[in-house]
Amino acid sequence: MGQHLLRIREQLANEWKQDLGLLPLCNAELRRHRTEVVAHHSDELEKLQYQIAPGSIEGEEGNGSPLRTANFDLLKTAVTHGALWRLQRELAAEPTQKHAAEWLTRFVREHGAAFRGGECGWRAGRDFLLAMMDQPVSVGKSLGGNPRFIDPVGMAERLMELREEVALEWSEAMQLVPVEHIALRVEEHRARLEGSVVWSVSRPYPPRVEALPPAGFVWAELSGLG
Repeated sequence: MGQHLLRIREQLANEWKQDLGLLPLCNAELRRHRTEVVAHHSDELEKLQYQIAPGSIEGEEGNGSPLRTANFDLLKTAVTHGALWRLQRELAAEPTQKHAAEWLTRFVREHGAAFRGGECGWRAGRDFLLAMMDQPVSVGKSLGGNPRFIDPVGMAERLMELREEVALEWSEAMQLVPVEHIALRVEEHRARLEGSVVWSVSRPYPPRVEALPPAGFVWAELSGLG
């Protein structure tokens, strides 16, 4: 069963690595959709676009594991959440962007239920970005009287850039899963070899075969046997 789980884990890691590579295409489609809506108040070309879905990568056969399309949607939401977390830290760390960080916190509170453990509907990451792009630019004043701008579209653009960064990092992490599995198998074989036999000299013949003690056992304690 353990070996079967490792094979499933490796298959999912390989699929996720390939699916994460679709994030730049997803971002490009979001930008195209937004441009059409702004220019024509609707996106009549949306139905003519190729679907960005798992299995559309060259060399990929079939649709892979069950529920792969649903997993891809959840993966995009998770990547958006990771990018959002980075954007919040990025804004909060910049003294001139404290107001933008506060605005983003309020926006997430209102529109980011999927990132707070709430119900995660279909295309939650996409809907969050589009909702942010729909917000108007606002102008306020700092305590010193200087103008402060909130640019939600620019913020969404930065969020999409961070989505690609996160997706790339996660994709690289998925590549390491087979290596981790090799290390697990090596460790398993090593443990079996070390746990082969320990002949207890304190018992009459024939000696009893015992497993080696767990890691951290002080072998000096055996010096008193015999």
